[in-house]
Amino acid sequence: MLSVTKVLCKVVVARFYERNAGLFFVVFYLMFGIVESNQIISYHQSLIYATLTSAIFQLMVFGVWLLYSLKCIQFTAEQLRQPQNQFVFQLALLTQSQLFIQSLQLILLLHLPVLAYTFFIITLGIGSQNYVSVGSIIVFQAGLYLASAQWLVYRLQAQHLFRFKIELPQIRWNWPKPLPLFYIGHLTTQLPTVFFFAKVASLLCIFGFLQIPVDHYEVRIAILGLLFGLASHSVVVFELRKMEERFLLFMRTIPISLLNRFLYLAITYAILLVPEIIMLAINHVHWMDLIGIYFFAVGFLLLSHSQLFKKLDNEKYLQWMLGFFLISFMLVLFKIYWVELLALWLLGYHYSAKYYYQFEASSEAN
Repeated sequence: MLSVTKVLCKVVVARFYERNAGLFFVVFYLMFGIVESNQIISYHQSLIYATLTSAIFQLMVFGVWLLYSLKCIQFTAEQLRQPQNQFVFQLALLTQSQLFIQSLQLILLLHLPVLAYTFFIITLGIGSQNYVSVGSIIVFQAGLYLASAQWLVYRLQAQHLFRFKIELPQIRWNWPKPLPLFYIGHLTTQLPTVFFFAKVASLLCIFGFLQIPVDHYEVRIAILGLLFGLASHSVVVFELRKMEERFLLFMRTIPISLLNRFLYLAITYAILLVPEIIMLAINHVHWMDLIGIYFFAVGFLLLSHSQLFKKLDNEKYLQWMLGFFLISFMLVLFKIYWVELLALWLLGYHYSAKYYYQFEASSEAN
């Protein structure tokens, strides 16, 4: 079976690391380049002990690992769709156990950077007797890798098996709609499954964070939960931009000011985030904080949408979202998210003003 592993390495693993060399360089620089050489060990010890002892920080790390796994899955699916790689589907002729083992090997090879750092976390965790945290890390990663491997098995067998698809009923709005509701109507009509799972994931993230026990009122917990929920909306934002490129290019010729267009988009995301704000409200988030959080969340999605005016590229968008999420997470932890709130709206409008009138549709939208 070594020859099968070599083929998968050439088709997926090698190209994955080549394509994402820039991302790995940035992460390596953030982890090692911004710290003095004589402080690197103590710096990483502090990060690891924070992962082992802080529930919030551990959830943040789990979120980063989950995003990385989703990126690996997305890249693998993209490679399997390439015409020159269709021969890989012949692996479905292997036995179920052989195919699962090969798929798991591929997933582990894609996660080598994560596994390497996890080794040090587990080593220090055992040495410091943080057995519960070590156990939760092992269980989380094992579940993540096994689920990813099982997805790959299903994907490879998809051409040989009956494919079961989950399709939710469409919600049609058969009446004239203002522009913000037109966007939401597109989601409920054309993408009900994507919309439903994004909202469920978002609300579950918020609910999970709100269950963290604290002995005083801490608004950052609510914002961090919402931040994970906003990350789950990344696919929704991308699909709305694709819809604009496919069906709404004529809107650029209509005499509507750029500011009004930007505000229409803001209203769209404000409506979209109503369930999340209700979830925070019924969990006793102070109304003054709630207003700020609402503007923060809308600004986050506005900037995510507006930067796609530059180029509608899914792979680069996911890389951008990962960096954007990490920066936002750190700003919230250091209690300077109010500064980010203003920056989100200003940068969102800047991207809209600079790139909105680029008429060439991207290949991703076709």
